Amino acid sequence: MPDSATHAASDSPAKPHSSIKETVISLIIAFVVAFVFRGFVLEPFMIPTGSMAPTLMGAHMRFDDKHSGYDWTVNPWKFADNSRQVPLPRQGNTNEPIVVHDPMSGREDRDVDIPLRSGDRIFVLKSVYSFFDPSRFDVVVFKYPGVTRGEPLGAQTNYIKRLVALPGEQVAFIDGDVFTRPASLAKDNEENPWAAEGWKIARKPERVQRAVWQPVFDSHHTPWNAQQGKAQFTPPWKGTTSGWNFGEPGKASPHYRFDAATPTALAFATDSNPITDWTAYNEFFQVPHYPVPPGPVVPQGSGRIALYCFPVSDIRARCTLTPDADALSMSAFLSARGHEFRADLAGGQAIIRMRPAPSKDDADPAWKELASVPLPATALKPARATAVEFWHVDQTLAVWVDGQRIVEAGYDWTPPERVLASTGTSLDDALAQENKTRGEWPLIEPKSYRQASFRFEFAGSKFTIHRAALDRDLYYQPREKNDRSLGLGIHPRTSQVLGPDHFLFCGDNSAASLDGRLWTDVDPFTANQIDDTVGVVHRNLLVGRAFCVYFPAPKPGSIPIPDAGRLRFIW
Repeated sequence: MPDSATHAASDSPAKPHSSIKETVISLIIAFVVAFVFRGFVLEPFMIPTGSMAPTLMGAHMRFDDKHSGYDWTVNPWKFADNSRQVPLPRQGNTNEPIVVHDPMSGREDRDVDIPLRSGDRIFVLKSVYSFFDPSRFDVVVFKYPGVTRGEPLGAQTNYIKRLVALPGEQVAFIDGDVFTRPASLAKDNEENPWAAEGWKIARKPERVQRAVWQPVFDSHHTPWNAQQGKAQFTPPWKGTTSGWNFGEPGKASPHYRFDAATPTALAFATDSNPITDWTAYNEFFQVPHYPVPPGPVVPQGSGRIALYCFPVSDIRARCTLTPDADALSMSAFLSARGHEFRADLAGGQAIIRMRPAPSKDDADPAWKELASVPLPATALKPARATAVEFWHVDQTLAVWVDGQRIVEAGYDWTPPERVLASTGTSLDDALAQENKTRGEWPLIEPKSYRQASFRFEFAGSKFTIHRAALDRDLYYQPREKNDRSLGLGIHPRTSQVLGPDHFLFCGDNSAASLDGRLWTDVDPFTANQIDDTVGVVHRNLLVGRAFCVYFPAPKPGSIPIPDAGRLRFIW
C-alpha cells in the first residue's frame, strides 16, 4: 500500500508555478509590444477642430429637429480665449443663446447651456507610406510644417487633411475643383501657366465621392408640421405644371404625386435655394443663405468671421419614383457653367448629352451625345420603385439606376475653358481686369461665378416620387491668406510646382480650413532640417493614413457613451 500510494502521488501533475520575475517579464513584453504597435502600426488620434467637417468632426454642438427628423452639427460659438482655440464646455446663455436653423426646413432653434461634444477619435495606419505612396484624396495625418500659434515648435503639431496634389505636379484650384499637370511642363517665370498644355482635372474615386457628398435638401426630411412660426414651409422642389400634389394644406409630404400623363418637370427652386457651398457647421461664421432668414452678415463687434459662399455646379440629384404605366420617360437637366447637361432615360436607352447654353446668336445649339447604353430591364416599370441618381462632378456626368452606375462620360476642359465657362469671362480678360483694379483678382469673388439650376423632366405616365434630394460636392474656395496675398493655386502665378517629395493638402470644410493654400511660413527647424517650401508637406512629415472613426464624438455625460451609429471608415 505505501508503495502504491507513493506511485500515485508521483503521477499527479505538478501545480503551475509562476514567479515575480516571470510576471514582470511578461508585463514588460506586453508594454513593449503595445508601444511598438502604437508607434509603428496603429495610433489613435482625436480631431480637435472642424476643418474636415462634416467628414470628420472636431469639438462641436449637435442639434436635431423633431419636425424633420434631421440632425446636424455646428461649430462651437463661444471660446475661452481670443485666438478661438479653446471652446467653452457649455455653449450659450440667456443673454446670448445659440441660434441655429435646420438646414432642411429652415426652422429656427434657440437653446442655452448646450454641452459641447468632443471630436471624433480615429485610428491612423502609421508607416503605411513607408511601403506605399499616398494616393490622391487620401485623408492623411502629418506634422504641420509651419509655425504653430506664433511659437517655433519644430513640426510637432499633428494636422489632418485630404491629399489633393502629388509630387511632381503643378496644381491649380479653379471653380472649386483641382487641376494638375506634370511639373516637367512648367517653365521658369511662366507668365500664364494656366494657358499652357498638359492640365487635367483630378477626379475623385467613387468611394471617396460618395463619402463627401453634402446634402442641400432631401424630401425625406420634410417637416411633419409645415407651419414655421408665422411662415409655412414649402419644399424647394417645385412642379412646373398643374397636376402636382406636395401634401395637404398646412402639412407638407415627403412624397410627391403627379396625376397626369402630360409632360412636366420638377425643378429645384434655386432663386430661393441657391446651390452653394454653405454648410450648417459654419453657420456662426458663414454668410447665411436661404432658408436662414436674411440679416446682417457680420454684426459689428460680434467677433464673427465672414466666410463667403460660392455657387456650386458639381451636384448629385436623385429621386425614387414609381410609374403608374409602362410609358414613363424621364430626364435630368442641369444648367451650369454656360452649358446644359442632360441624361435621358427613355425608349429603353440611357443617353448623356451636353451643349452650350442657348444664346441670341444660336438659340438652339445642337446637343452633343457623350454616351448611351441600354436601360436595365427593370427600370421605370409600373408599380415598382426605381432609384435614379444623376451626377455632374469633376467634369464627369453619370447615371445610376438602383445603385448601379449604368453610364458615364467626361468632358476635358482646360483651365482657360473652365474659367470662361464658370464665370462668363475669359482668363485673359480676368488678368486684364486684375491689372486695371491694381491686383484685385476677380476669381476670388463669389459674384463672379454663374449659378447652377436643375430639374427633372417627365412624360408619358402618372407617377409618385418617394424621395427627391439634391447634394453638392466639395468646393475648394479661392481664398486669400491672412497677409492678403493670394492663396496657393488660385491664380496662374501662384500655381505651385511640387517637388519630388512634396504633397499638398486641403480641408473638406474649405471655407474654414487653414490648409496648404493659406500657409504663410515654415518652422525654422523644419526649414533647416527638412524643407523650407511654403504650402507643402514633405514626405518625412507624413504620419499615416486615417483609417476609421472608432469612437465617434461621444455624448456628453459622466461616462462618455460612443455614438455607435457613426462608427465608420474614412474615405
